[in-house]
Amino acid sequence: MSNDATTTTMGELAWHSRRKAWTNATNEKIASQNARATETNAWFNERLDDQKHLLSCYDHLIVRRKESNQPIPLKFAVKVIVQGWKRDGTWPEGMEAPTSTDPNGF
Repeated sequence: MSNDATTTTMGELAWHSRRKAWTNATNEKIASQNARATETNAWFNERLDDQKHLLSCYDHLIVRRKESNQPIPLKFAVKVIVQGWKRDGTWPEGMEAPTSTDPNGF
């Protein structure tokens, strides 16, 4: 029984330690993450700038089930999926996806 209590305590300590690392990010780390996100957004903005490219990405990832060679930010994944669903007739007619409320545009 004491083994279970020790395991729970160690697990809880590990969780608190990891949570502290997540919630106490340094300004340098935040700046680095924001710079990386800005660079990633610019890359995707260049490549997914029109419906043709969005649909090409949809066909590649969804229809043909191919993997992306890099993570796709959620806002771009949503744009790709919505355009594909509109083309395929599975998106409700006249409905639009809400725009991002993120103040950083991420």
